[in-house]
Amino acid sequence: MPVQTVEKDTVPLTAAATASEVTLAPAAAAADTDSQVECIIAAEPTTETLANADANAANAPTKDPPFPLFAVIVLSTCMFINSFLYLLIFPYMTWMVADFHVASNDNQLGAYSGWLTASMMIGATATSYGWGVFSDRYGRRPAILLGLASTSLMTLLFGFAPTYALALFIRFLLGVCNGVVVTAKAQLAELCKPAQMTRAFSVMGLAWGLGSAIGPLVGGALARPTVLYPSVFPPGSFFDIWAYALPGIFGTAIGIAATAVAYFAIPETRSQTLALPRFLWFTQDTSRFATNVVPAPIQDDPATGDDEKATTSPGSLESGKPSVADDPPMNLRQLVHDRPILISALLYGMTAACEIIYLETAVLWARIPLEQGGAALDSSDVGIVTSINGAVTLAYQLLMYPWIARVLGGPLQAYRFGLVVPIVAQQLTSRVPQLLGEGASRTSTIALMSALMGLSGIGATTQFTSVFVMIANSALDKDKGSSNGMGQAIASFARIIFPIFARLFI
Repeated sequence: MPVQTVEKDTVPLTAAATASEVTLAPAAAAADTDSQVECIIAAEPTTETLANADANAANAPTKDPPFPLFAVIVLSTCMFINSFLYLLIFPYMTWMVADFHVASNDNQLGAYSGWLTASMMIGATATSYGWGVFSDRYGRRPAILLGLASTSLMTLLFGFAPTYALALFIRFLLGVCNGVVVTAKAQLAELCKPAQMTRAFSVMGLAWGLGSAIGPLVGGALARPTVLYPSVFPPGSFFDIWAYALPGIFGTAIGIAATAVAYFAIPETRSQTLALPRFLWFTQDTSRFATNVVPAPIQDDPATGDDEKATTSPGSLESGKPSVADDPPMNLRQLVHDRPILISALLYGMTAACEIIYLETAVLWARIPLEQGGAALDSSDVGIVTSINGAVTLAYQLLMYPWIARVLGGPLQAYRFGLVVPIVAQQLTSRVPQLLGEGASRTSTIALMSALMGLSGIGATTQFTSVFVMIANSALDKDKGSSNGMGQAIASFARIIFPIFARLFI
């Protein structure tokens, strides 16, 4: 029986039909109409059909991964606790220094209180990069858990500090335990796709702002309880002897609870880490949510046909770098020579410098009498202005920033926008009395000051959130911790140095 021959290229094939058997019906003009001829051809896909299949697969609609809301909330909660514990002492710091009897007069209280703040920044400057390297090599999870636990312990010890020198040292150690800030930002960038980072960092910034607002409120309400609540804490009681222990105890309890939640909720997003000592149980991953970190793709070399690890091109401030397996993290010298990482870190430092200079000089200027060119506001008035500023920036952070970044075209354009906005507010702040005219009420002064500081806060919030996204986009996953650490170290150093220069011109 004759068999019909068919050329391979005339058979329509897809990639799914590799090495499949194709059955063909015989021609209708066959001599025997009752007979049937089956032709079985073991066909292989051609280059053209494989290319068509790949094109169809590439053009198929892909579903974007969901926003990792639970992961973002957990990491943002860690940031909330961290800022809460850092700023818990600010309302009672001056009274604590006065009780140490180290200042000979009230004018020296500000200087001694300032050193308590500076000591924390010095500790953060010294160790921020180290925490980033630690998280890159040993994992994000151990760094966050160790940071939360050690910060909670330092908060407790600070409340029981019997001397100014010991309080200064403990505050320095609190800055040393700065690993949460660096690592949380690095892990957030690993858990989110580039298109999700703006929204994610907005939520994290909101959490930090809430902690910065609630921490001082709680600290002020719990410090010196025998003075504030003598019916509950009578004179001569434990909290009369240790007047600043109650905020430390409360803060430590909150910190330990947050550490326990983080232990069960935070995953490890670094796939290749070094082993920590056995007694550090932080290495055990018991998280309850999965990550959406995608490993580096495997690419075929068209020349050899071998599988090779994906290579990367230099990153940018707008789009992220993919992960590369088996590559060791970059050292500090390599980070400094990486242009996108260095620019992002320097922008972080300059933004921190501009913010701290404006905030400190604005508060100092507001207390100067009217006849000397100031606003003649008291501490309660300044507190109202600061609270309104915080509320405005928090609302902007959550509701407006993601939209602005999307409309402007990305974090770099949003940063430029945020750079211009505060200039107007900072130039007009010192001219508030002239703008309102002679005889203006205190209420109108507070209202205009709040509006200007809120405008400046919007600009600073835009800059900080944008620069966090840019740092995340500039580094590989394996270097996100160290790059964030370098940026945090530069920002902490700026917050120490630039206020000193600013005071020279006041």
